[in-house]
Amino acid sequence: VFGQGINFFHIENLAPLIRAVLMATGLYWRGISNAAKVDIRHNRIESPHLPKAFDGFTIVHLSDLHVEMSEAAMERVIDLLGEARYDVCVLTGDYRGRTCGPYDTTLAGMARVRAALKGPIYGVLGDHDTICMVPGLEAMGIRMLLNESDVIEIGGRRLHLGGIDDAHFYGMDNIGKAAAAIPHDEFSILISHTPAVDRQAAHADFNVLLS
Repeated sequence: VFGQGINFFHIENLAPLIRAVLMATGLYWRGISNAAKVDIRHNRIESPHLPKAFDGFTIVHLSDLHVEMSEAAMERVIDLLGEARYDVCVLTGDYRGRTCGPYDTTLAGMARVRAALKGPIYGVLGDHDTICMVPGLEAMGIRMLLNESDVIEIGGRRLHLGGIDDAHFYGMDNIGKAAAAIPHDEFSILISHTPAVDRQAAHADFNVLLS
């Protein structure tokens, strides 16, 4: 609850207490119902630095799935993915609901979501996730970026996708390492669980931050 990461106090690690308070006040089941009301939000990004070959390039961005917390929410996510049209998918962490303990149910839930995804899939870890989950996620075909980058190429033009490990709690992020292989004059996107690294991302010449 106290210490580590960007913030000294981490309220998410008080989940059992928060759940008990919500149940006592009668708000818990309303929250469960609200959690299932997942929808798609469209964001258009325009940049003079984006190669013309990537005009209309579409990314589906999923974050904070906490897959074992709401089966109804995950079913809704899977339904929406079946209707969506996109070129690449990015997952920005917090795959499990708990912040510690077993993660088998998380991987099982992620496998169901993964089955609804198509095309290249990239991911990073969040503060609820453990590095031990990475082999299981990569076995599903999710390319986990742990302070690394990859290249997406269309018509001979390139877009660079960098990803950092969790900066919010574990403090294992290294933006410099993620950006090391990216030319400064080429368009790049950084994926991160927390948006609190926006200034560091800009300093490393990333054009877009998805978090």
